Amino acid sequence: MPKALTILFTILTLTTYGQVDNEQNFTHSDYPPAKYLVKADTFEFNEYTIALTQAKLRDYTTYDSTAAFCRIWLTVKKGDTVIDTLFINDCEAVGGCSGIYVSDEQTRNDYFILSKFGDYDGRILIIDISGKIKSCIGGSYYLSADNTYLFSPYNSDLSGLTVYDLSKNKVLFSTDTIRPYLADFYYLNNTYFAVVSNDVKQLNQTEIATFDFETNTLILSTVANAYIEKAKPLKGYNMFTYVPCACGQTK
Repeated sequence: MPKALTILFTILTLTTYGQVDNEQNFTHSDYPPAKYLVKADTFEFNEYTIALTQAKLRDYTTYDSTAAFCRIWLTVKKGDTVIDTLFINDCEAVGGCSGIYVSDEQTRNDYFILSKFGDYDGRILIIDISGKIKSCIGGSYYLSADNTYLFSPYNSDLSGLTVYDLSKNKVLFSTDTIRPYLADFYYLNNTYFAVVSNDVKQLNQTEIATFDFETNTLILSTVANAYIEKAKPLKGYNMFTYVPCACGQTK
């Protein structure tokens, strides 16, 4: 490689690295209060410190190529050592919520669970005892009563679902290609199922999607409404049906 070209390549490489590094490290001076509303949260999880910073543009008319509607930094540290990070350059609400949210109730001491909304690409973020961040399609989530199984429907214009076995730290099912849109989740007779969201209601009947743990698939069926009434609803987290939810804000 000619010397001049080598020098140019080195300069471009250093410049590119500097741009990425600057973006992925939050600096207060880059997000002045007059322009951005910054929400910074810190959570303790076992031996880790989880830092979540979200910068929301106050006035969308000031948006330009260097701005962001919602920029997010998620960092997991053990002491001074960074274990894992997640950086979202711009998270747009696109008609719904935006940002990363943490339920006040973390039901297990071996997992820390967060929900990401926006960009037509909701995610369920699961941090395990290794401190690593696992990201799957999802958003809001439901937990079985024994805190073993997590069900997270895809927050998107697509229909999808992630099913996670917390006892085995394993994804059982995760896809955005299922046909039905899923609503609330229930438990009855050792089975877990979701009600299928249909525009047209059937008289005295409801379509459901039952998760088969032997095949790790969804099985569609139609049941009498009395079947739903006998089932126990699973508790939902980060549902945000009626509250403002922009870039981590709930006010």
